Amino acid sequence: MYRDVAGTLANIKKDTETGEDKNGFKSLYTIQTIRSGAVPEAQIEKELQTLLSTIAPASVSNDPAVAQQSQKITPIMQDRVAECGRLSIKNNLIQYAEGACGVVARARQGSLRARVWTEYTKAELLLKKPSADIDPKTGMRLNTI
Repeated sequence: MYRDVAGTLANIKKDTETGEDKNGFKSLYTIQTIRSGAVPEAQIEKELQTLLSTIAPASVSNDPAVAQQSQKITPIMQDRVAECGRLSIKNNLIQYAEGACGVVARARQGSLRARVWTEYTKAELLLKKPSADIDPKTGMRLNTI
């Protein structure tokens, strides 16, 4: 999506908001607007939080009953959640990235694409999350490298 052509962007938004959304086009629209820079940087966290709470409430909630429902998420929506996780890690939103990884990991029918993106996100989380300076077992000083 090209953010400088507001008319085209408005038409795409109108098309995604009307009708049934069994393929997740509304969420895909939001993801693509974040990727292309059409969403202001200050609003990205709010958009990701809203999107994740709509698609997979378990990604932003610690409720065990909600986590049980995330097992039934469709493969298409798993892809959307994994993309949200990638966008979250790109924008240093660690909590949302971890939630997205958890949802994809708990899903019964896994999407291969979602699993691969989740592994990338987990690897980046290892680098971005603050870790202990000293290993409790060996007493050696640790670093992220």
